Amino acid sequence: MSPSSWNRFEECPRKYWLSRQRLPRKASMPAAMGTAVHNSVEDLCNLDLSDKDDSEDGWLPPTAKAVLDRHWTLE
Repeated sequence: MSPSSWNRFEECPRKYWLSRQRLPRKASMPAAMGTAVHNSVEDLCNLDLSDKDDSEDGWLPPTAKAVLDRHWTLE
């Protein structure tokens, strides 16, 4: 048994037992936000910009918000 496992057991035997059951865990808020932002930036980098011409202004903020909202909903 590793020292961290022993510490977990001493802290709370039930917590130790639960940690050994390989139950699915919900991601923390910072992890979920990081995943949503990362996936959103990846999607934005993969956008096909061939249909955008140089005269189009202001398309990025609403597009970025829509992509982030979609990924945030998935998280």
